[in-house]
Amino acid sequence: MIHGIIGAMSIKFLSALFASALLSGCGATPDAAPKPRPSPTATGTYAQQQCGGVSVGWAQPGAERGEQADYNRVTVSPSGIFWNMAPIDAQTLSAYAAQVRQMHPQPFTALVPTPDADCATVVSVRRILDDKLQCRSTSSRCVEYSEDAWAKAHPPVAAPANTARK
Repeated sequence: MIHGIIGAMSIKFLSALFASALLSGCGATPDAAPKPRPSPTATGTYAQQQCGGVSVGWAQPGAERGEQADYNRVTVSPSGIFWNMAPIDAQTLSAYAAQVRQMHPQPFTALVPTPDADCATVVSVRRILDDKLQCRSTSSRCVEYSEDAWAKAHPPVAAPANTARK
């Protein structure tokens, strides 16, 4: 009798597991694979829709904040592209990103578009970073923040107070 109950429970469990796998797409044919995300929009400004959203495979915001985690900040604004606050062009960004890729350990690269950044430039910068830094890999060292989210996650550090005694 016990074997009958355990056997019936096992069959119900396996049936539920199989049904769950079918419903979740496990074992689905390639035709049923998820469709790729539409390409990001290259019109408008970042504030409107984040220019199509963060690229798939990039690290989550905050990943660059670990102990001794270094990062480079790439800002996109109506004034242009900036690497750690220094103005650069797309060719220089490509060269810098290629150099960063060769570093061990590789620092994070944080893309921080301003709200009024042109989407065509943001999308172009994402493509350069994806290409040169392999941002879509499982060990991605690329992260994207809105300017507001960056300011909240990386507040300015106050200079230490002068503790010298007179």
